[in-house]
Amino acid sequence: MSISVGGACATGPSAGPFSVSYTVTNSNGCTNARTIAGNVVLCPARGITNNSVMTSDNNFTMYPNPANNVVKIDINKLVGNGQIIVTDMLGKQVVKQSLSIGMNNVDISKLTKGFYMVSIVTSEGKTTKKLIKE
Repeated sequence: MSISVGGACATGPSAGPFSVSYTVTNSNGCTNARTIAGNVVLCPARGITNNSVMTSDNNFTMYPNPANNVVKIDINKLVGNGQIIVTDMLGKQVVKQSLSIGMNNVDISKLTKGFYMVSIVTSEGKTTKKLIKE
């Protein structure tokens, strides 16, 4: 496959090994060719490939914030297993529970007022947001 500097080509995912070869030619006529190889693994239960990265802030929503007793964490995609970990500002883990796709309720009623960090941890990475406990 050849890709010009301004072009792109994409196809739907399928399981198994893949390779992408491309050649780029600059305005001076110099060319450079590369081949990238990898393996796509589908997660049929979720319909998401294992290269979906779980480190973007767009992958979960947390509300209300500030919160009193329960904070809701909505996960829009999940690959494999995950955990919700709440730590205080000193890094001490104060809440830990399993993560599931969809809505997750985290009980923070026993925490003292203050600032906390809520982390979503999966095999694909970690995303952390600040939480204020009122």
